[in-house]
Amino acid sequence: DSRSFEKLANEALVNSGGAAIYDESLTPATTDWQDLTSNKNALTQNYQLTVSGGNDKTTFLTSFNYFNQEGVIKASEMKKYAFRANIDHKISSTINLGLSLTMTKVDNNRVGNSVLQSRLTTPPNLPVMQDDGSYTFSDNNGVITFDNPVGVINEKVDWHTNFRSLNNAFVEWNIIKGLKFKSSFGIDIDYATNKSYNPRSVYSGSQKNGEAKKISNNTYTWINENILTYTNTWGVHSFTGMVGYTQQQSAYDGFNAGSYGFLNDNLQMNNLGSGTTYTAPGSEVKKWALNSYLARVNYTVNNKYLLTASIRADGSSKFADGNQWGTFPSVSGAWRISNESFFPKDGIISDLKLRASWGMTGNQEGIGNYDSRSLANGGHNYNGQDGIAITTLANPDLKWEKSDQTNIGLDLSLFNDRVTVGMDYFIKNTKDLLYDRPLHTTTGFSSITQNIGSMRNTGFEFNVESHNIMNDRFSWDTQFNISTIKNKLTSLIDEKPIPVGNHVLQVGQPIGSFYMYKMDGIYQDNQEVPEKLYAKGVRAGDIKYADKDNDGDLTPADKEIVGKPLPDFFGGLTNRFRYGNFDLTIFNTFSVGNDVYATGMGGIDAVGHNNYGMRKDIAANRWTGPGTNNSIPRAMISTHNTQASTYLLHDGSYFKFKDVTLGYTLPSNLTQKLNISNMRVYLSAQNLWTISSYPGYDPEVSYSVNNSKTMGEDAMTVPQLRTFVCGFNLTF
Repeated sequence: DSRSFEKLANEALVNSGGAAIYDESLTPATTDWQDLTSNKNALTQNYQLTVSGGNDKTTFLTSFNYFNQEGVIKASEMKKYAFRANIDHKISSTINLGLSLTMTKVDNNRVGNSVLQSRLTTPPNLPVMQDDGSYTFSDNNGVITFDNPVGVINEKVDWHTNFRSLNNAFVEWNIIKGLKFKSSFGIDIDYATNKSYNPRSVYSGSQKNGEAKKISNNTYTWINENILTYTNTWGVHSFTGMVGYTQQQSAYDGFNAGSYGFLNDNLQMNNLGSGTTYTAPGSEVKKWALNSYLARVNYTVNNKYLLTASIRADGSSKFADGNQWGTFPSVSGAWRISNESFFPKDGIISDLKLRASWGMTGNQEGIGNYDSRSLANGGHNYNGQDGIAITTLANPDLKWEKSDQTNIGLDLSLFNDRVTVGMDYFIKNTKDLLYDRPLHTTTGFSSITQNIGSMRNTGFEFNVESHNIMNDRFSWDTQFNISTIKNKLTSLIDEKPIPVGNHVLQVGQPIGSFYMYKMDGIYQDNQEVPEKLYAKGVRAGDIKYADKDNDGDLTPADKEIVGKPLPDFFGGLTNRFRYGNFDLTIFNTFSVGNDVYATGMGGIDAVGHNNYGMRKDIAANRWTGPGTNNSIPRAMISTHNTQASTYLLHDGSYFKFKDVTLGYTLPSNLTQKLNISNMRVYLSAQNLWTISSYPGYDPEVSYSVNNSKTMGEDAMTVPQLRTFVCGFNLTF
């Protein structure tokens, strides 16, 4: 509430050597910014119609889908339109043709994303509107300025539109018995545009008298696959051989432009030319290509001994001559022990298979299309003359990242297949890791893409499925899976650690380990504060960081590895129940042992820093004197307490009720009277309940989730929504 906020803000100012600015005898009105910007009853609509049919020569399927989802933040909305069509036709007894087309259009109003954090940090003692009808965007004392969350929702424009078309055609020729050739061609067309306008009624927009932007990103990708397959069976032997050639190419064309300084907000981003100042336009064109040769053989004897061997050679344009091609073999085998004559046929175990495999894969993702080459860019003028400069440092030695994995597994069925179990243990070694290695600024470049080292992953996977109860009226099935993974870097260039923001790459440690200051409590009195820190203004009530080098100061040398983003184990649990025509499915997921760094909560947990709003429990339990608290600092405007540290590092473990669905299928005698084949109505609750100690919106969130070197950070993005769905499936 506003009164508590103003009291704490005064306390922070006084503790920082300033004077109180709020009259604590008053009871100011409280603005609940979260409540004003939340859409508490956001609706989701999903409609799909599918039509299929055909005859012995031609089959087809067509579907239409409309999806509309309102966001949990007002004004946020996503609309999706989708169309899909497939057709297969037999020209003759030996030739088949097929065509498929998928088109989707997604309109996404993303304006709400920008207020997810600001609605928490905006001071609660300020009104939404001023007396003159304008939106409030500074506090009463001019300490801070901000984009009014309600103003952003009502006035700002930020539409993202994506149109995508996936098209594929194939021809299949059965040349002779057992020998067939299939050739396919597919094209993926992706058009993405972003149109935004930041009006003068919003603080950041007022600084430029309105700002408009338009961004266009178009990607065209095609792929051609040609596969020759031979299959034959003789006696107890079964053989399948395959050879193939594939080629793929992708082209990207991007453009952006903008302007600011508008006379009014009427035209928004629809007339960039009406702005008085133009931002420098940008454009980019880039391509990549991949060619592959592949071969595979499968050989089975009496359904007891199974052997598979494959090899593929991939050539990528992303690497320089001499390093473009990589060869990746694999081999696997299995022994179905239960088919041996010595195996008991009436025992508890009804099926038993032992598996083993080894294979090598290559990776070229995560690097730029031209990172092996030097790139030049314009705009680097000198002495009044136009000029260009090298902006990317070449690395002609860049090569494929390669991983080889060994896997040992066991499959068994028990009690006449009432229970099935699968177990796998794997060791995966990766070398020549691709990474943008930071460089010292004296080189003139910020980074260079290199093969920086190697790492090892080991893990165990276990899954079990059981039919607990099976009868005509009632059934209960359970599926459970759990996985563990241990990761560590085994080598790096020069064996020196590479800091990456709040993470570090270090030999012997998990990749992306959190690397920051370790919080060792709160200084309870000034005598505890080291002399060097006291001279910098640190006092009782401030955070005590571990002094790793024992120099009595806080320097980067005190940073250490304090956690990891990868869980110790994770998995899922599904229970399915059926009673008569009713069915109930409960799906749970869990993760244990990973840490999450709450980047987006740095403002609201800073206890008075920047005069932000804050979490109620943090404010109420702050340090106010010796012995009052040893985990939350005093109210203070101080950069000392806002260092990246374990103060914002939390346990990310959770157990979720991910989906609970109750359904009812109409009896067949009733559907026959209605002239329909089947009808099922259902009620589903998604993301129903999360059990976790994590203080943020959702522990299952990871900033840069596709980058294992910076994962595990919560930048306060839109959480997974708790959704209740009522629907029906109707089949004619």
